[in-house]
Amino acid sequence: VKTGDVKYDIKGIFTIKKNIITITELTPNMDLDTYRSILSELKKSKVITKFTDKSEDNSFLFEVTVDKTFTEGKTDIKILEQLKLIQRISENFTCNDANNKVVVFDNEIHLLKEFVRFRLSQYETRKQFRIDDLKKMLIQLSNKAIFINAVVEEKIKIYKKSKQEVEAQINGYSKLQQPIIMNSLLNIPIYHFTLDKLEELNKEISKVQAEYDELINKDVKVIWKEELKALKTALAKK
Repeated sequence: VKTGDVKYDIKGIFTIKKNIITITELTPNMDLDTYRSILSELKKSKVITKFTDKSEDNSFLFEVTVDKTFTEGKTDIKILEQLKLIQRISENFTCNDANNKVVVFDNEIHLLKEFVRFRLSQYETRKQFRIDDLKKMLIQLSNKAIFINAVVEEKIKIYKKSKQEVEAQINGYSKLQQPIIMNSLLNIPIYHFTLDKLEELNKEISKVQAEYDELINKDVKVIWKEELKALKTALAKK
């Protein structure tokens, strides 16, 4: 019998005829020897008058004799409690947390709240990782565009210059952002200095910048909802 959100009473079964209580079913936590001991204690403490064990291998059967005051004005629950025939249990959720430690939750709501808390913390980590990644991309792409423009405008001279001389100019060029990845600049193919390629590069910079600006201001709850919606849509297509 459910007595609360996650609480239950498991009851034994009995019938009453005059002053004889016949018990035909025990609670799951009770075996024959244990209940014999309980009835002996109840008899010793004069809660019951006597009892007869008529149980067989595959069934329980006890006849308990009580005086009339035992049942007088009492509900079945009270009688069950006195005869120790109620097992009160609570249904909880036991699982391992993110650190592989055993955690017990009172109910499914508490479990879900903890899952949401942990999941959002993971989204915060993912968001920051992506922000850092986009920031690095912006620096590299912007430096590539700045370097190409500087070479075209001869602010950085590479023609008939040694690698060491070019590197010195790059390191001294104030418009370039740190960190400067020297090899990525020195190994730019010659066709990337064309107008078409420079336009493509600027479009890529704008795209990455837009993603960065959107992400840095987006709440992780919104990100999670968007991903769940995308997953639902993808599953619906299967």
